[in-house]
Amino acid sequence: MTKVLLVAKTDWAYMGYTLSQCLKTVGIEAEMLVEHPYPYRPSCGRLFTTTEQVKGYADQADIIQFMHGQWVDTGVDLSKKRVFVYYGGSNYRLNPKKISKFFNPIVEKSIIQTGDLLGLGAKNEVWLLPAVDTDMLKPIYKRTSNKIVIGHFPSTTAKNTTQIEKVIQQLIPKYGNRFEYISDTKTMKWDKHIERVSMCDIYIEACTPIQQYHGNALKYGEWGVAGIEAAALGKIVITHFLSHKRYTQEYGKCELCVANDPTDIAVIIEKLLALSDDELLKRRKATRSWVKKFHSLEAVGTKLKEKIYEI
Repeated sequence: MTKVLLVAKTDWAYMGYTLSQCLKTVGIEAEMLVEHPYPYRPSCGRLFTTTEQVKGYADQADIIQFMHGQWVDTGVDLSKKRVFVYYGGSNYRLNPKKISKFFNPIVEKSIIQTGDLLGLGAKNEVWLLPAVDTDMLKPIYKRTSNKIVIGHFPSTTAKNTTQIEKVIQQLIPKYGNRFEYISDTKTMKWDKHIERVSMCDIYIEACTPIQQYHGNALKYGEWGVAGIEAAALGKIVITHFLSHKRYTQEYGKCELCVANDPTDIAVIIEKLLALSDDELLKRRKATRSWVKKFHSLEAVGTKLKEKIYEI
């Protein structure tokens, strides 16, 4: 049986751990080692503190995958292993040339999480969007209010919350009798976050096509783990998605409501508020079906095994 070691200093949004679970669903033995656990879900992955601990797993692995463009000393001769790197998030977005230059000589392929990180210099790029455990996150269709509940719970300041809430305030005078808005910028443990998302009918993830960093405008605008978690829970998801057209070509029809500008959010919400309760439920079920088809553990595990590792 092929053995895979995924490793990182910090596993942002527990992506490495999730990918290890994806691989297990398709018959590949996989472990995620992490030095600093993701603070909101610390139980995801095996902790390490020394190179010797990593080496124990690396010796047995056929494939070693460095997560989030982070180098970890594995204590083994990498020329005797198949090596991959996974890029997702600001670590790579802010230093793509430097990180690509480091990893390109030692990897077979570079696995890219979001469309904005494609074409930045990585070797043999392949696009692999995140997965979600659709068996654990069951859809919750029961309404918690006579009004449509719209939620927004950003994990960082990069989600453009100020503009999102400005749009919501503009809609309240006309549609306040049809919806209620709940939002909280407080970060909480993962299970508590899932509870609050479960209360919603519609979830707004983010709307930030451009991220400002030290005076530089960087392309951003791609959905993340929070969005597909909400989709798995059976919520209609509004989010930015600059790579929407490419996604349709590579994956298929996407059920996310794409808002690449705050004005798009208003248009989408007005259309959703015009739906009957039955139509709204139909959209929620379609969103759940979409995420299960394309982003379940097994779906992503199959793509990782067959299309990327080619085994």
